[in-house]
Formats: sequence, structure tokens, C-alpha cells
Amino acid sequence: MVLSDEAGACSEVIRAVVDSGAEMCVVRQDVIGALDCLTVGKVTLRGKIGEPFIAEVERVYVGDASKKQSMLPIACACHEMVHDQL
Repeated sequence: MVLSDEAGACSEVIRAVVDSGAEMCVVRQDVIGALDCLTVGKVTLRGKIGEPFIAEVERVYVGDASKKQSMLPIACACHEMVHDQL
């Protein structure tokens, strides 16, 4: 999977975890650090352990690694404390 910004710049190919119980997609900040994503808000994230923390919500575009299909816009919470890439 790749992520893209408003200008069409793409991330490296990343691994994504499918979590059907998640209320929102979450991406680690270093994965989109080079992209110029639109910030659309903030959200408080709370894991199973530890204290809740605030993360920015960014609009990113996702697509398969072949880049042959259209990129779809999604809102992702972004923070450096996220374990997986996406």
C-alpha cells in the first residue's frame, strides 16, 4: 500500500494492519512526514494501556502498491507513538 498527499507525492510502500474494530485509521507520523497532507482536526487516542494522547487528523490518499488504481481519500490520526505504519 502507498499513501499520497494533495499534490500527488507518494510514500514508500508500507504495511497496513486491517482492524475491523477500529473507529479510525491511524498512521505513524514518520510514514507521512515527507508528505504535505491537509490537517483536518485533532483527536484523542486511547490504547489498551497508557494515557490517552492527542493526535492530528490528516487527509491522506491510499492506494495499492502498483499505483494502477485510483487513490482514495481517508482521514487518519497521525502520531509518533503509533506502533504499526498504518
